[in-house]
Amino acid sequence: MHKNLKIDPLLDFDPLEDTNLHDPALASSDPATRLRKLQDLQNIRVLRAITFVRLSVRVSVARSMLSQDFISQAQFDAILADTLAARAAQIPAATTTVSVSAKERKEKKRIRVEYYFNLNYLDPVSALALASSPPPSGPSTGTTNAKASAAALNAMEV
Repeated sequence: MHKNLKIDPLLDFDPLEDTNLHDPALASSDPATRLRKLQDLQNIRVLRAITFVRLSVRVSVARSMLSQDFISQAQFDAILADTLAARAAQIPAATTTVSVSAKERKEKKRIRVEYYFNLNYLDPVSALALASSPPPSGPSTGTTNAKASAAALNAMEV
């Protein structure tokens, strides 16, 4: 398909390469901090992508991401549990129709992705509590959730 669109894929692209991080706030950071930020960004991208995968293959895709170290074992376990619960809910029991707005679906997806991400730093209960808190107001940046996760982690260590 890319030949029809005249698009050349980047075959040697590495999402964890230091030159891909253009955040001016991290320009003067040490290489370990920059690598951690790159890993967090890749982790969020993978978790967000997994939410779009069909239930029938979601566990296989997550297992592949786990084997490539794009997600942690705790994140894989949470994805597995959520997928199995969703599959069980699809079994026709009583035919009740529940209309859910697009806004509610988007909010549930935001909570799920943030919960998976927070599992890198927190225990499952704290990760869910932090993910379930209202999103910050204003323009969304990828660093706000990471800062909140770091603040929660620091609070737990004290």
